[in-house]
Amino acid sequence: MVLRPFFILVMLFQHVLYSQHKVYLLDGKLLEGKVLEVGPKQVHLLGKSGSTEITVSRILLIDYGKGRLDRFADNKADRYIPNGELSQNNGSRSKAVTGQNEFYINTLSLMNADVSLSYEHISENKKYGLGITGAYNFNSYASGLNAFIALLSNGKKTFDFGVFGNAYTGNTDSRLRFYFNLMVKYTEFTYSMVHEDSVYVNNVLSMQVTYSPGKGHQTAYLLGCGMHVQLTESFFMKYGFGAGLFRLTGDYMDQFNYTINSANQRAANSPDAANYTFLPKGYLSISTGWKF
Repeated sequence: MVLRPFFILVMLFQHVLYSQHKVYLLDGKLLEGKVLEVGPKQVHLLGKSGSTEITVSRILLIDYGKGRLDRFADNKADRYIPNGELSQNNGSRSKAVTGQNEFYINTLSLMNADVSLSYEHISENKKYGLGITGAYNFNSYASGLNAFIALLSNGKKTFDFGVFGNAYTGNTDSRLRFYFNLMVKYTEFTYSMVHEDSVYVNNVLSMQVTYSPGKGHQTAYLLGCGMHVQLTESFFMKYGFGAGLFRLTGDYMDQFNYTINSANQRAANSPDAANYTFLPKGYLSISTGWKF
């Protein structure tokens, strides 16, 4: 009688340890246990009877619980799961098989006092991703990393917002995958607008400089690439870089060209005066994230 609670605890521990994941095979069999590793050719499963190596070509999908499923083969109309949860007798795809979500922070941008967060939804076939990204900058003034803002008087970056799409290459089960990226990024900032006026003081012509608050933005179109490194089942690192262009508009364009010309002692109406309308933009990211 004294040992009875001990045996109950042991049985409960074994149930938790070995019944976390479900592996559905193409022949209709169901294996339960803990998936220790997913390789390009085999899956390592630890079950009640011990360790098992399962060939990937035999696997339909793995159910990790909490709605996360990994699909390994096409679910044909004559393939079915005995419990009916993923029955495909009508030939349609199961609604239970969905994509995955990723949330990550750009740790490199923290060096520029930027808190940059991104969310990405990966497609069911793990080849494409769509996401949004946003950042807020806590610097009092723009740094050299935002040179085209820092050139302005009292230039300060406030926030970024963007949408992006990723196209992934290589084996979907590999821990290291490369991707290509397309992004549209909006950056907003503030600065002091400089005004020069010619005035007469005691019959002497002089230049009077005044300042007023200004606000500008950049809308950049960027192409990039990078790599995704899966560290554990849930955590990963993402490395990326890219480049593109944005167009100068309105007061921002006037103030930028005025600053360049003043620095080079050129008059705005001189033949060699700067008159930029497009400028380059780039990004570099090292992100840490969580997959759910």
